[in-house]
Amino acid sequence: MCKENSIGLISKYIQTSGGLEAVGREVKQFGKLTGMASSLANSGNQLAIAHYFYNCITKFFKEQQAKFFHGELVSLGLSLQMKINRCPNADIEQYKSLLRSINLPTILRDIQLGATEKNLSIIGEYISSKIKCGEEDKRLIWNSMQSMW
Repeated sequence: MCKENSIGLISKYIQTSGGLEAVGREVKQFGKLTGMASSLANSGNQLAIAHYFYNCITKFFKEQQAKFFHGELVSLGLSLQMKINRCPNADIEQYKSLLRSINLPTILRDIQLGATEKNLSIIGEYISSKIKCGEEDKRLIWNSMQSMW
């Protein structure tokens, strides 16, 4: 979802999902999911992976930064964070299904970024450089990157 379409899509979503009260319940669930992912994080280093993903996009992929909201990019990064935090695949798919239902990105292609080896390397290297992690965690980050294409 690009910035230009946001207001219309938000209005449509509110109308088709049962109004503001229903949307409020979903936002609360979303917050709980984010909190759960954070609390499952290992030694606090992984709490910010979704934001490191966003920061990487703003640093290396200016075109995507200009086209998408902060929350859209962080929501994509959160699916990576969930994978790194070893959340069950069913939970990750449920999260991605929610994102798809409100037209938010779930893979790199959705933000007009190819899942090329070069792009994945830039993202993986950036995230790895921002958290204190050993080789095992670096492998986990690289393996989790597969969920983004």
